[in-house]
Amino acid sequence: PGNAASGEGRGIFYQRPSLQAEDAERVRGTPRRRFDPRRLPLGLTQVVGHTRDKRVRELVSPGPVRDGVLRHLVTDGTRVDYAHGPPPETGAGEAVMVFTDGAMREGRAEDFELFDLDARRAVPLEGR
Repeated sequence: PGNAASGEGRGIFYQRPSLQAEDAERVRGTPRRRFDPRRLPLGLTQVVGHTRDKRVRELVSPGPVRDGVLRHLVTDGTRVDYAHGPPPETGAGEAVMVFTDGAMREGRAEDFELFDLDARRAVPLEGR
């Protein structure tokens, strides 16, 4: 999130959501990879492959960590919902992130899911 006056997110779009107070202070002056997901542009769906479930769980939503699976974050600018699986149907008043980094180095190949952009659903790797 950003603009010419206050700066833009790093990388191609946004990478690592965080609701931690110390991150809010760090990114206020200079944009970094971490951002407050409540500031995502509403109506935008972004697929990002940079951030593992473990990291998002640490920064946004504590819960069980799973390697290999797709995950999503949906916000309306106030609430932030993060869960395993592809995103539900959403509207123009919500921003969506789909996380595709399944931790290939750490996870098992048979657990890994890909994201079908047309169908907006998870598909397993071939040969399972």
